[in-house]
Order: sequence, then structure tokens, then C-alpha cells
Amino acid sequence: TIAWTGGSIAIFISIFLAVLLSNDVMRPVTQLAGDIRRLSPERRHMRLRQDFVDREMRIIADSFNRFLDALDRMRDREEAFTEDVSHEFRTPLAVIGSASELLLEEKALTDRGRTRVLRIRRAGTQMHRLIDALLFLARESGTRITQSCAMDEIVQVSYDTCSALAAAKGIVLHLQLVPVTVTTVPGMADCVVNNLLLNAIQHTNEGSVHVQLSSSGLAVEDTGSGMPPAELARIFERRYRGPHSRGLGLGLYIVRRICDRLGWALQVQSSPGSGTRFHIRFHSPQQKPEPQLTGSVS
Repeated sequence: TIAWTGGSIAIFISIFLAVLLSNDVMRPVTQLAGDIRRLSPERRHMRLRQDFVDREMRIIADSFNRFLDALDRMRDREEAFTEDVSHEFRTPLAVIGSASELLLEEKALTDRGRTRVLRIRRAGTQMHRLIDALLFLARESGTRITQSCAMDEIVQVSYDTCSALAAAKGIVLHLQLVPVTVTTVPGMADCVVNNLLLNAIQHTNEGSVHVQLSSSGLAVEDTGSGMPPAELARIFERRYRGPHSRGLGLGLYIVRRICDRLGWALQVQSSPGSGTRFHIRFHSPQQKPEPQLTGSVS
């Protein structure tokens, strides 16, 4: 009995000492793991402690800090680049806008010339809004949107701008809208509408394009060539170009990013020979539903 009791006590003491030693050995690892968990991509210049006793832990912490240094430098370069691009683009766009206004005051300007100058001014305004949209997408995803815009006015301007392109292809544009106000950066809404409408016109050789805006969302439907399921599944990929595409493969990719950022539900229906229908339901920015794709092969 005495031997059994002594053996049990010895085993208990051994286990206790083993746990104590293992906790002591693992404490620096646990501290380092806790420091790493507290790192946030939204906070700059965060670094890990390097006051560890173990040389190996100091090496690991130093390696992490070197990586964080490189990450901060990369983010600084990106911010500087976007600021430079914004400044360099806005200056010529301001010149285009002011020059257009001066031209419109010319009494000798013909009606045809006035129409062309108005198109130039609208294009400059849209480019300015596009820059705002892309710069907003480049910011952190947690940036709160407090701006509101009249979606019906944006749709109307896009419709007027694309009318000449549709008429040149013999396509009939149909527009149905009601006053709708959404919470978003105007440039982002403008970018979505323009890309969807231009995409519909591009992929329609004859027939019509219907644009409908209601309080629940925006629908753009064409009678174009349509898409098979394999192509439909890839249309939102960056730089994906279908067999009939003449663009750079960025338009629908940007539409998808903007809808994800705003929490708008994006749905697509298409089938070969039956055209394509894009529908966007307006939601709050907190919701980020995945785009729904439906199609059939006829």
C-alpha cells in the first residue's frame, strides 16, 4: 500500500511538473500568438514585441515585423498613387468642363455642334464620377457611405448618352423609371448603370434594350445573343472576355465589386439566342449577397 501510494504521489508530482514546465515553455508562443491576433489590417505601424528571452522567438517576431514594414510601405505607395492619379485626372477633366461651358456660350455654334459639346461635357462628368467610384473602391471596405443620389437622374443621363450609340446600331431603347433615391456615391451608381447599358447595347445587334427603374431595383434587359451557362458563370471575373466581347473584360467585374460593396443583390438571367437580363435589388451596405446566375441552353 505504501509503495502504491508513493508511486501515485510520484506520478502526480511528475505530471504537475511536466504541465508546469510545458506552460512555461509555451508561454512565449502563446504571447506571440496573442500579439498576432491583435494585428489589424486597418491599423498602421503595428509591430510585435521583441523582448522575448528565447532567441528563436525574437527571430520569429522580427520576421513578422519586417513583413509588416513592407506591408505599410506598399500601402503608402498605393495611397500616393491613387492621390496622384486623382489629381492628374481631375485637372484635365476640369479643363474639359470649363472649355465645354465656354463653347456652349458661342453664338456661332450650330445645333449639331452644340449637341456634340453637350456630349463631351456629359462624358467629362461621367469620367469624374468614375474616378470617384474607383477611388472609393480602393479605400477600406469599412468606409461608411452617407451620400445620397437620385438614381432616376443617373439612369436618365446614361440613357441619353447611350441613345446615339443604340441608334447607330438600329437598336430601340425603352426607358421606364420612377423617382428613386439611394445611399451611395453618385459615381458608383453612374458606373453601374453605364456599364450595364453599354454591355447590353454591345451584345445586341438588332432588337431592343429595356431599362426599368423602380423603388426595388434596376433592370436592364436586351434581345441580344445571350450566353451559355459556361460563359455566364465567368462574366464577373476580372478581364474575362467572351467570344463576342470587344471590351477589356473590366465592366461587369467593376459592376460586381460595386454591388458587393453597396450590398446590392445582383441577378443575371441569360440563354443563347434569348438575350440577357441584369437585375439589381437595392439593399443596405451591411448586406453582401452573392450574385445569382441563371441560364439555359436552347
